[in-house]
Amino acid sequence: MHKITVFLFGSPRIEKDGSLVELDTRKAMALLAFLSVTGIPHNRETLINLLYPDLDQSHARAALRRTISSLKQAIGSTSLVVSGDTLQLGDLWVDAREFSQMLLDWKAHEHPDASLCGDCLVRLEKAAKIYNGDFLAGFTLRDSINFDDWQYFQTESYKKDLSAVYGQMVPWLYTIEAYDRGIASARRWISLDILNEEAHRDLMRCYAWSGQHGAALRQYRECVRILKQELGVSPVAETTQLYREIMENRLPAQAGKTGRFGQSSSASIFPKAESIEPRTEEAPLVGRSGELDELRWAYQWSATRGCFFLIEGEMGIGKSRLAQEFLASIGGQYQSTLIARCFEGEAELAYAPFIEALQSIYSKPGIAERVNNLPEPWLSQAALLIPDIGAASANNTDEQELSVLNQSNFFESLRRIILSLIGGNPPVVIFIDDLQWADAASLDFLAYLVRRLDIQPLFIFCTLRNEGSANNQRIQQIFSDAQRYGTGKIIHLIRLNEEMIQQLVEGALRNSGDYPRDFSRRLFQETEGVPFLAVEYLNKVIADARIVGLSREGIDDWVLPDNVRDALQARLNDIGDIAWQLLTTGAVLGRSFDHKNLMDASGRTETETVSGLEELLKRRIIKERMTSGLPGGIEYDFSHEKIRQLVYEQTSLSRRRLMHRRVAEVLVEQARGSRTVNISASTIAQHFQLAGEPGHAAEYFRLAGENARSLFAHREAVANFRAALTYGHSKESELYEAIGDSLAMLGEYHAASESYEAAIAFCQPQEMPRFELKLGNIHHRLGEYELAMCFFQASASALQEDDNPSLLARVYADWSRSTFFLHDPEKARQLASQALIQAEKAGDPWAIAQVHNTLGILARHADQFDTAQIHLKQSLQVANQLQDSVLILAALNNLALLNVREGDLVEAIKNIDIALEHCVRVGDRHLEAALHNNLADIYHAMGETDHAMQELKKAVV
Repeated sequence: MHKITVFLFGSPRIEKDGSLVELDTRKAMALLAFLSVTGIPHNRETLINLLYPDLDQSHARAALRRTISSLKQAIGSTSLVVSGDTLQLGDLWVDAREFSQMLLDWKAHEHPDASLCGDCLVRLEKAAKIYNGDFLAGFTLRDSINFDDWQYFQTESYKKDLSAVYGQMVPWLYTIEAYDRGIASARRWISLDILNEEAHRDLMRCYAWSGQHGAALRQYRECVRILKQELGVSPVAETTQLYREIMENRLPAQAGKTGRFGQSSSASIFPKAESIEPRTEEAPLVGRSGELDELRWAYQWSATRGCFFLIEGEMGIGKSRLAQEFLASIGGQYQSTLIARCFEGEAELAYAPFIEALQSIYSKPGIAERVNNLPEPWLSQAALLIPDIGAASANNTDEQELSVLNQSNFFESLRRIILSLIGGNPPVVIFIDDLQWADAASLDFLAYLVRRLDIQPLFIFCTLRNEGSANNQRIQQIFSDAQRYGTGKIIHLIRLNEEMIQQLVEGALRNSGDYPRDFSRRLFQETEGVPFLAVEYLNKVIADARIVGLSREGIDDWVLPDNVRDALQARLNDIGDIAWQLLTTGAVLGRSFDHKNLMDASGRTETETVSGLEELLKRRIIKERMTSGLPGGIEYDFSHEKIRQLVYEQTSLSRRRLMHRRVAEVLVEQARGSRTVNISASTIAQHFQLAGEPGHAAEYFRLAGENARSLFAHREAVANFRAALTYGHSKESELYEAIGDSLAMLGEYHAASESYEAAIAFCQPQEMPRFELKLGNIHHRLGEYELAMCFFQASASALQEDDNPSLLARVYADWSRSTFFLHDPEKARQLASQALIQAEKAGDPWAIAQVHNTLGILARHADQFDTAQIHLKQSLQVANQLQDSVLILAALNNLALLNVREGDLVEAIKNIDIALEHCVRVGDRHLEAALHNNLADIYHAMGETDHAMQELKKAVV
């Protein structure tokens, strides 16, 4: 009897007595693989469905007979048993079956405890050796999707089994100190799934315990690089902790694992975001009289104290409609109103709602004259958002002045600009629609306005969807602060009841003839009292009534859809070709668009554009509003975001990409002409992204990140830099470093550390010392002084004195600081002295200022007050010459602490107040909190408890 051996791992093959057997059809190999793996008899119907799904029954049976004959001839009739209508393989050795059997034997093997034993290790190593490649690697049936599906899931199942094998083997191998075998197995484990952090960790352990310390650290950085490239995430805490243990030489002794097959990880689910609620101008406002009265009362009351008012509710509940009704009701005061709108998907556009609102108002006649009378520094800072503001004085503005922006002054200048633009009798009204989609920078500015309501009474009211947006916690914090000061109020809108729906129907259908008596009840049941759904249904009923009249039959013929799509789709039917092209272009442009951008992006002539817009306006698909901030003075809005969304979805992918590319090119050209590329960069990047041009998208996301960072919008900067990485920007190290810098400013030190580690994975070797220095400073701020010293030491060891004495000086200075905190003042002084030598050698004023600051700290703690005074004043003098806020605030803070030691508390307060101004400029929240804490201590020492408590609260905020 011949010995038949079947190999299904790797490229499939058959051997008979050690010699290769050729099959004349791929279907014969597919049949053999299926019968081998399943190991049970199969009837012909099952096999036909698997191998010949596109053939009719007679042709499929004939093809299967030929395949069976071919396979029998290759492996012998005894190896393929045909019994009536069923087929089954005989006694064959199949590597896939042998692999599965070894796993079954291993799992069935009993142990006195949960650990592996020697016999199990032998079984698992044999199983791993059998797995010589993926199941049926390189094999496919192009005409049978059923077989390909079966092959795919079988392949994934075997890979999962092999991964579990290595998950048990590798810990046992390093436990018995078989490090070479453990390293080889761990590498192969990683090759199965490069995202498997457990495998990366075990390989790091094998390297570390085998004495390959550097290889272990490199493996961690390789893990960081892979996770960032593939998923845009950082390693889990367990992986990072292992890296720290290896770096600090405190990895515990080897210990094996327990357990068998692990659970698979769960996938993340990103629910599709809802679009903004409609504006239902045509329908009467019902069920909101109490809420409207409350708004009016709060408006009158805010004239003396100011008010921050939230209108909260679910999508479609009528928040925006209530706000519009209130604005219309205040009549003559309407001109003293700033209306800002936030849109979904614009959370990375810093200050987007305020930019749009201010640009719209600024171009109105007579407005510019009001603004230009403001002090030039405010105009210069506001011009970063609205280039037209301060343009007249731009030639007189020193560029150096703009480089030392103060965030507090920046916000104050915006506040003054707003008051100048919409100034009138108090209270001035600021309305922000859909606050849940605001960017973080806009929320910071809103918080600034709310905290100053006692200075300038404003009536700030906003609509907010209560469906768990990422911003809700921040908004709640702002509102809680307002409530604490007695200026916060809120309305929670609920759904309409049946009586209110009846009023809505009566108001909407009063000119449409008689309607069935139970119509309002049915409408209430179908819509469950959501105003948007009710209004959209009524719009359809009214449109039908104009054609055929209102009747029981007409209403019954149209059934309310399960979702709003069908109601909106009815409004899109029978649109002309030109109008539809303009509509799809508008959907790509966004919720709002102007005539010129629409014409340029669509490629239509001006006459065609006007004609198409008129058709869309007539059908109320879009609406127009006058604005003097755009060419032509008119802006167009979709009447509802869901209409825009529906139009966008119905546009083919190829056309969407074409239109996004055109829009991006139009915006680029406009931005270049007005020199506002950075301001528009995020929008341009999103269009290039959706156009399928990741290279261009990546570069504009980078520019958007730089722009956000220059405006102290660090969260938006991080989001844009990460997007640049996602779309393949080539400067990975530079971008990860920028992300780390912004996160450090936000006080998110662990995330900053992860970003610097990712930067190291992509950096050049000569850049390593700089990143080691930054990581050291992060750990110093976290109070992890020993770990910080490890990084400083690594940085110093990698630097040659003659290569970069400036960087070496900074390393020694920071190293000295951490050493001091570990109560080794003598070592700290030695390091600081070395830092001064290197700084003077480099002639680097920044390093010189830093080193003198460090020497001042050491002298102060040694009670050498005169020496401390000399060093700190030298540091402050150099810092002032450099106009570097970071150095200035550091020197001033330490001078203040010296003043306290000398008993001069008044001078200490003066120095910290100046330091705080510089701290706000750089946006460093950690340092700002530390300065407020220092002030609190000083006021407490002076017996001014109230002042001390105020400073402590600021430190917490």
